[in-house]
Amino acid sequence: MLVTSHGLVRPGAYRVIEERLRELSNPEPRPIAERDDVRVKIYGSTAILRARNWPKNPVGVPGTPTRFTRVWQKRSSSWQQIATISTPFSGK
Repeated sequence: MLVTSHGLVRPGAYRVIEERLRELSNPEPRPIAERDDVRVKIYGSTAILRARNWPKNPVGVPGTPTRFTRVWQKRSSSWQQIATISTPFSGK
């Protein structure tokens, strides 16, 4: 329980929520996941990228590995990602 200088009584849960919002507004930088088995195929103005992803959390603990596919399309003078799918796998 917190009583502010204005006499407002606030439950402790509000303080927990405020602290979590503060953490979310100043997030730790996430490490870039290692990737391998990267394959890119280009079909005219469309590119398909497939790869394996080996993520780690901010303190370096390995997460669930995934395989992902991303579809990119050339529009005007830049590439735009138009689709993505990611599937966990056993890591073998």
